[in-house]
Amino acid sequence: KMNQNSRINSDVKRKRGEITIEDVFNIIKRRKNILIITIILALFIAFLYNIIKKPVYEASVLLKKEILGPKNVSNQMRDLVFLQSQDEIETDMELVRTRDVLNRVIQDLNLNLFIKSVEIPDGTTFDVNKVYLNFITDQNKNSKLLKYLPKITDLKTSPSRFDIPYTLKKIDDNKFELIEGKNGETKFTSDSLNQITSPNISFKVEWENAKWGSKFNFIIKKHSDTFENLFHSLSVDKRIKTNLFEITAKSTSPLAAKIIANTVADKFRERRIEKQRENIRYSYKFVDKQLESISGKLQDAEKKLTDFKSSHKILSIDESSKKIIEFVSNLETEKLKNDLALAEYSKKASEMGAELNKKGYVDQTFLTPQQIQPTDSPFSKLLSRLSDLQLKKLELLQKRTESHPDVITLTNQINMIKKDLSKFNSNTLTAYSILINAFKIKQNKIDALIKKYMTKIKNLPAQENKLAELMRAKGVYEKMFTLLLDKREEMRIAELSKMQDVIILDYAEEPYKPILPNKKMNYLVALLFGFVLGTFGMFLYEFNDKKVSDIYEIERDYSFPILSVIPPYTREVKSRLESTSMVSKRFITLIDDAYQYKEAYRILETKVSHCFPSQNRNQLMITSSEEDSGKTTVTANLALTMAHSDKKVLLIDCDIRKPQIAELFGMDKYIPGLINYLQGETDTPNIYKPVKITGHSNTLMNIDILPTGSYTNVSGEILGSDRMKELLEQLDYYDYILFDTPPITRVADALSLGKLVKTALLVIRPGVTLKESATWALSELRAANIKLCGSVVNDCEVKKTMPKYHYGYNQ
Repeated sequence: KMNQNSRINSDVKRKRGEITIEDVFNIIKRRKNILIITIILALFIAFLYNIIKKPVYEASVLLKKEILGPKNVSNQMRDLVFLQSQDEIETDMELVRTRDVLNRVIQDLNLNLFIKSVEIPDGTTFDVNKVYLNFITDQNKNSKLLKYLPKITDLKTSPSRFDIPYTLKKIDDNKFELIEGKNGETKFTSDSLNQITSPNISFKVEWENAKWGSKFNFIIKKHSDTFENLFHSLSVDKRIKTNLFEITAKSTSPLAAKIIANTVADKFRERRIEKQRENIRYSYKFVDKQLESISGKLQDAEKKLTDFKSSHKILSIDESSKKIIEFVSNLETEKLKNDLALAEYSKKASEMGAELNKKGYVDQTFLTPQQIQPTDSPFSKLLSRLSDLQLKKLELLQKRTESHPDVITLTNQINMIKKDLSKFNSNTLTAYSILINAFKIKQNKIDALIKKYMTKIKNLPAQENKLAELMRAKGVYEKMFTLLLDKREEMRIAELSKMQDVIILDYAEEPYKPILPNKKMNYLVALLFGFVLGTFGMFLYEFNDKKVSDIYEIERDYSFPILSVIPPYTREVKSRLESTSMVSKRFITLIDDAYQYKEAYRILETKVSHCFPSQNRNQLMITSSEEDSGKTTVTANLALTMAHSDKKVLLIDCDIRKPQIAELFGMDKYIPGLINYLQGETDTPNIYKPVKITGHSNTLMNIDILPTGSYTNVSGEILGSDRMKELLEQLDYYDYILFDTPPITRVADALSLGKLVKTALLVIRPGVTLKESATWALSELRAANIKLCGSVVNDCEVKKTMPKYHYGYNQ
């Protein structure tokens, strides 16, 4: 028996594991409500989000990086440029969001000033809870509150490591008090000019319309939080295949977004110009100092030459000596150029070396003397990565200490990147060292040539030698002075061109439409998410549902035939059946207009008759796999349908624990019956005729009822006893004998009776019958060699079943 049950269970499980396209469509058809509800719920959430979410506006400034660069560049300098491999546009984009630039924006726009509320002496409090810039720029929404706010000017704040709450209180017509801290332990009073000064904030205030006692509550936000919010509200993006890039700011106020974007662009250019001026300032000092020295020497040389000519009456020298003097002057000029270049590179190398020793790396992007086409610079990538890690560490230190493992990990990563950057710096310093040595070698060669030709000048006669010397000195100083003037002008032009190589093409305009929430996109995402989640929910519910769902599932998972499908009662029919006191109104097959139900039972009667090829033994046991399947209702209505076809039917109630047949037909529940006879209390079974009812007397006359009678604890034994067998042999004159039995998986009564009856009908109710119970019932029937005639699917929506079950049900 166990082997047979295992084989049956494995067959059923194998069938259930075979999922076809038809199965998928049937699952969708059955569970489509889950999909519909999930999609509607997702769209409703998107709708709420679109309403609740504050709109976010975006404003952008368009900038252009000019490709300028000097026309004449030495080969050594060009090699150095390519050695550095700088991506200047991307470097400038990274500089936009540096701490130096953003700190200036915060200071200029007072982004760390957060308005909390305004309190009026009459007890009214106006909650604001907005950044000061967003509040004052959102005039349309805040126009009513603006008249209650004080006018604050000349605001200066110091960066704070914590949120500092303040309360500005009006204590007189022209006097104010600033209370610092939650407990108000520190107070500052305004002066005669309404200036309030404290260690962390100072400002001038005007609050003419306010009454005495009015309070203005605000907070100077923690600087790191303000910086982080500004940092994440900005984005810098490069236009593909162009020298254009955009600075974009986001804010809940459209005007604030415009102001922030424009201010960031201005502060970026301002800081960049300052940095470029710092980079060439040392060269200016050197050239200016040389100009001052050469100017004095030139004046002195001119005076000496004039005096010598007038005193010695000598005006010129021969052409050969003039050429030597001219050549020496050119050598002196070339020596000065070489000295300037040597001083410039020596200074840069010295500064880089000092910064490298101090910080571990040098931002060498400013060293590029000409602009090149953008390349994928490893140095720029490392520098950007270093900036991100340093910001991440700063954020983490707000919650962790230096000794925390996460902070230590970030510190190690930062040190590794600095080490990699220092390798680039070392290569640059090596290149500078090579250039410096080349300039020194050139300097020595020029000195040797000057010395050689000076010897020729000294060999001239004394007066000519002196005149030549004075003329050489004057010529040298003139050329040096001209060279230095040209050099200074070249540096000035270079500085101006570099300071103007990033220009603003378009300032930000006030956006009229928010970018967030994107309502259409949110609805689309919600629809897609709802569809995916609903589909997943349908199949999850299907494969975790332990109850039989519909006819298709019964046919797919079980091998027995479906004899008939009983539609569910409508609300009206159910009300009529439950509220009536007349026996004739308790059965659906006795209601005149219940055509679809009558047809279902006629089909059942017809198919049941095919289960009995021999007319000598038409005994049918009707059971189920659990309670509430409606087997008693099915048994009674099947009996009435058979009786209506002039069949003589005996209806035996074998559900000893829950007898219902007697009451259903208008008799007492425990009227003497089957158990009384089987226990020997009566010699003949008490078989009853239902009460004659007008209109259905002929039908009821063809039905006999054998109720359970008294209760017994040994119902299973007596239902399979010899006395029961003798009783059934005595009652063989009925066309049909129907047995209403308890669920076959709950008690052994049905199996005991099945030894005698041998034929069973299983009632299955979708949504109630468990799949495992149905499988168990099937295996129990087969193990007991009880022929399963088929099943009745009770309380099942016929229109949702396959077309072959639809005929005759739409009447």
